[in-house]
Amino acid sequence: MTDQTAVPVTDQAWVEVADGSEFVTIATQSLGGFLAMVATVQPPTEQDTGAAFYGKAGSPVSYSNLLTTDKVWVRAAVASMTVAVAKSS
Repeated sequence: MTDQTAVPVTDQAWVEVADGSEFVTIATQSLGGFLAMVATVQPPTEQDTGAAFYGKAGSPVSYSNLLTTDKVWVRAAVASMTVAVAKSS
């Protein structure tokens, strides 16, 4: 079963979009900017970019079948954008 949610994110804070052992697909729903995503147990700090994945928005960028054993946080590199998060256990 798949559960899809639209999550607004900003460039001011990381937003938790998933936790637990789930397969997650994250796709941008914005026409500009970048989406930064990390998988981490704790909220990432400003300097925590080592585990980040970057995808340019415009045409939808998705990260499919991410098995998150910890948590997934997202942050936009523009003022605000929306991501679609689809979870399937």
